Amino acid sequence: MEILLLVFGSSFAVFFITMGMNSIIKRNSKTKFYFIGVIISFIIAFIGFWKIPINTENNLSNKNDVTMSKDQGSIITNLEAMDSQAVSSVIKNNPLNVSFINNGLNGAVLIQFDGKNILVDSGKTDNIKYIEDSLKGHSVKNIDSIILTTSDEDSIGAAADLIKNYNIKDIRYIEDSIKNGKSFKDIQSSAEVNNTIVKKIDSSYSINNAIISTSSITKGVKVDFKFPEDQYDSSIQAMSFVKDSFNNESNQNLRHSVTTSCDSLGNIVVSVAAYRN
Repeated sequence: MEILLLVFGSSFAVFFITMGMNSIIKRNSKTKFYFIGVIISFIIAFIGFWKIPINTENNLSNKNDVTMSKDQGSIITNLEAMDSQAVSSVIKNNPLNVSFINNGLNGAVLIQFDGKNILVDSGKTDNIKYIEDSLKGHSVKNIDSIILTTSDEDSIGAAADLIKNYNIKDIRYIEDSIKNGKSFKDIQSSAEVNNTIVKKIDSSYSINNAIISTSSITKGVKVDFKFPEDQYDSSIQAMSFVKDSFNNESNQNLRHSVTTSCDSLGNIVVSVAAYRN
């Protein structure tokens, strides 16, 4: 439309100028009419000329802006949705939670992954109610495995009750000295009720995709949980550490500590150490 205005305005301007010149030469009475026509033609041409660059640039700019805005918005929205889904999927499907019970002094360490609940030690008999309340707070309805690191009664005294109450089928120990402890017979009796046996950890073994191994450290032992890099490299950011406190006593001589690391292959290693002060 703007181009038409420019063309028609210019054409009529030329026409009226030509006719006006002839009218002046011939002293025609239509000179005034031609003069008005020239002015109107120039106005029409100017409007057309003025509109073309502004509309063209603005339209192109606006269209590009709108297109880019929509595209960018769509891309950002899609990326955010994908990230949200990925993170939700990782957290939902591959959570890796480590919880200290009894503030990391004696008590127990709870490892949760792939829907499994693994308990390292149990705490002492006097704390059984608090231990079970704490487990309930961590949504633990059953325990898949318990690993006993020592013969210390403050660390494994509650094991027999937990084995019965949580129907634990996988019961393992590290040190042979546990057999001389006061709780061992009770632990064996609870295992028999669950139609299982108490096994010593002689080598590494697996629970789902986690590889569990043990080793000796100064004044204690260490239990390593190795998680595959391809399944847990993202969820390491979602790992939670929780400390529960109850009946803390200063005479406790065994402590638990947890460290995390990655091996040379990128696998995540959660190490639970039980050691004497």
